[in-house]
Amino acid sequence: MFKCPQCDKKIPKDAEICPFCSYELAPDEKIVKTTQEHTIRVTLLSIGFLVLFIVIIVTGYFIYKEIITDQTEKIVADCVSAADCELPGEYAAKSDCPYQVYCWQGQCSIGCPISKTLDDTFFSNIYPCQTDDDCDCTDWDPQDKYPCQCLNDQCVAIVDVIRK
Repeated sequence: MFKCPQCDKKIPKDAEICPFCSYELAPDEKIVKTTQEHTIRVTLLSIGFLVLFIVIIVTGYFIYKEIITDQTEKIVADCVSAADCELPGEYAAKSDCPYQVYCWQGQCSIGCPISKTLDDTFFSNIYPCQTDDDCDCTDWDPQDKYPCQCLNDQCVAIVDVIRK
């Protein structure tokens, strides 16, 4: 269906004369109207698919974000003491610090003890502490990226939590 150029009423596409006002339709008028209607339909359909695609992507992002957040919160290993925790292999193999496990704030955590030296005397030169205020991890962590804590009477930079 398209509109008659004279009376503006909808008429069948194959009509040669408008049944309402008897206007004789030229063949090129039918082609122009049909092409315009087709272009409008294709444009509207394209816009509709684009909006649907954007809605699906945005919805998927928020669902994914929620699932990841829920999983991360659920898979943190809880602890009462460091004996409840196990150092993951990837940290045992790293050479920039002799990483150890700690029970920090009820979660199994990975920390780097802060030492005065980085040689064979590392463990004999760990900074002792009584409180968190006694610790300064800036030599090891100059950007203050990790919490610096007093754990087991030694200064430790907490670098990660252990996930189950």
